[in-house]
Amino acid sequence: MNDPTEWLDWEEANSSIAMFSMSSSIMDGERGEYADMIFPWYEDENFRAQILDGRFPDQGVATPDEARTLWAHDGYDILDVRTEYEREDRGHIRIEKKAVHIPLIHGEYRYNPELNKKALTQRVNPKFLDQFKARFPDPDKAKIIVMCSDGRNRSLQVLQMLDELGIYHLVGMKGGYNNWDRTFDPKGRRRDVGMATEVYDHVDSEGNTIAGCGVHASGAGFEMMDSLKYDLPSMNDAIEWQDWEEACASATSSVAMFSMSSSIMDGERGEYSEMVFPWHDDVNYRAQTLDGRYPDEGVASPDQARILWEFDGYDIVDIRAEGERDQKGSIKIGKGCVHIPLINGQFRYDSALGRKAIQQKANLNFLEQIKAKYPDPNAAKLIIMCSDGRDRALQVLQMLDELGIYHLVGMKGGFNLWDRTFDVKGRRRDVGIATEAYDHVDSEGNTIAGCGIHASGAGFEIMDSPSMDQGSLYDDTEWLDWEEAKSGQRVDQIAMFMTTSMPVMTHKRYEDPGFQARTKLEFPEKCIANAEEARVLWDLEKYTIVDVRADWEREDSGQITNDTVVHIPLIYSEKLYDPELDQKVITQEANAQWMKEIQARFPDPDTKLLIMDSDGRDRALQALQVLHEANYEAVVSMRGGYNAWNEAFDNKLQRRYPEIETIQEIEQMAPQENIIWLDWSISLDPCPLTVNE
Repeated sequence: MNDPTEWLDWEEANSSIAMFSMSSSIMDGERGEYADMIFPWYEDENFRAQILDGRFPDQGVATPDEARTLWAHDGYDILDVRTEYEREDRGHIRIEKKAVHIPLIHGEYRYNPELNKKALTQRVNPKFLDQFKARFPDPDKAKIIVMCSDGRNRSLQVLQMLDELGIYHLVGMKGGYNNWDRTFDPKGRRRDVGMATEVYDHVDSEGNTIAGCGVHASGAGFEMMDSLKYDLPSMNDAIEWQDWEEACASATSSVAMFSMSSSIMDGERGEYSEMVFPWHDDVNYRAQTLDGRYPDEGVASPDQARILWEFDGYDIVDIRAEGERDQKGSIKIGKGCVHIPLINGQFRYDSALGRKAIQQKANLNFLEQIKAKYPDPNAAKLIIMCSDGRDRALQVLQMLDELGIYHLVGMKGGFNLWDRTFDVKGRRRDVGIATEAYDHVDSEGNTIAGCGIHASGAGFEIMDSPSMDQGSLYDDTEWLDWEEAKSGQRVDQIAMFMTTSMPVMTHKRYEDPGFQARTKLEFPEKCIANAEEARVLWDLEKYTIVDVRADWEREDSGQITNDTVVHIPLIYSEKLYDPELDQKVITQEANAQWMKEIQARFPDPDTKLLIMDSDGRDRALQALQVLHEANYEAVVSMRGGYNAWNEAFDNKLQRRYPEIETIQEIEQMAPQENIIWLDWSISLDPCPLTVNE
């Protein structure tokens, strides 16, 4: 009947997992006393209470259980600083609210012919601190747990940098993701409930070994993380990671940036300043570019343009034809660019030339489309980009300058040079090429060297004569002069209009036969229709209205109820209550099937479509661009969107304000929304350089 097994003494056995309790003397670097025994797991309520009782961030380093407690219950974010490759290969945290991923070092495994095997190639992420600041703009509110692979090299670098940024709530994860993965499976369940603790020892400055169970016993900042003695060797990361600051400093010292002196205003060459890397990633170069240089400098290299675009609120306006974008590509990283072609054109076979050539037609509504997108010239900040930064860019810069737009910059070399500089994911194509050489010949025939600067001081003229090192950057197409082509096309249209037996136009209202005839003549080439023109196209030209708004907008603001109105939202959106903000917030998600839904509903690309969002400024223009790229030619956007339509017509399609005679008055009454909508194309093809959660 007696059990011969020698069973453990429960109290003795449990003493091995007693949690080290900090006493007041720990502030003097002395060891504390043992508290009541608890289970050191984040699920244990007593353990959780102990962790949340003011221990962090002073303790400095947290075990995975402590880190998970802070993350789940104390508002901390886990900052994963590993490479994308490591996350794909080893895994990443996907439970609860996920981790924020900002890699300190970019790394990929590539074949190394010297080693005859794949090896890790490392490339410092120069934007690390900028990406961190963008994600956590207020250092007082940021609560960060830093996690690399093993809690040593990269974590220490990041902890030091973020501490210098003034972030107080800062904790390192002991053992990094390797230790987390030993502790929890992908669904957050504990892997081995028999392993209550990991043993980590620390050698102090006098050579004494001090045991620490998740405790920063040394009191020496974050140094303990660098000398963890793991029981499990495979938890150590054997890779010798780059030092981020050294790598950035090395890159900075390799190229000198030409600095403008005050004499540049007289057309003289400036002097060399302290050397910086003339790349958008370089912090010093970025500061130099943003230090009041633009828009006065007039012309920007792709790196300068990217700095203005990413950090100074500029939009890149791509004025190339759709055919060029199809053939050469377009900018799809970051917030993308605005596409408003100056000249419409597609590549068609030319029997006389025996090859494909672009068939050109001036976009008569170019300026109207610019005004619709940028109604306030004082707020507009535009970078103009054509194929090579010469012909069409110069035309547009001149026109927009006459519109009163002050913040106006031309991109040197246009998309061709951008594409030479950055790949489709925004990565630099050749880090060995720091600059392109551009020379300018002045009015007296003298060659003036200019490295990304407007050395001539002659408005935008320098764009017309950059001496590009690579001839293929030039666009040899003889593009139309927009103003001349516009005049010619208008004369042809007016002549056609006058030869028909049309009544004289009175007010520009859809009921007026003259207005109807003129509207039929102008569309779809005009592209953007006001509410009166839209009513003509819908009633008489059999256009189908495609409402791209979200469901809640239609419920809140109303909708046009008719069989010839189709609802296909471009962006899915909901209004949800946020308990932290104590108010409703708007969620957004791109409708990835939008184009397929359009094609299923309208398989014929010649179908006449009238695109309507809330105010005609954002989503409708996005949809217009996407449809043009899919070869839908008879597509028109409604200016002012549903809001303007609803001011013009009631639910029974009767005039809401018969006494108002001009559409401009109606449009002024229509509300404009302040929601920043997702860019549909970019959302489906996100830039890998942006901060991911």
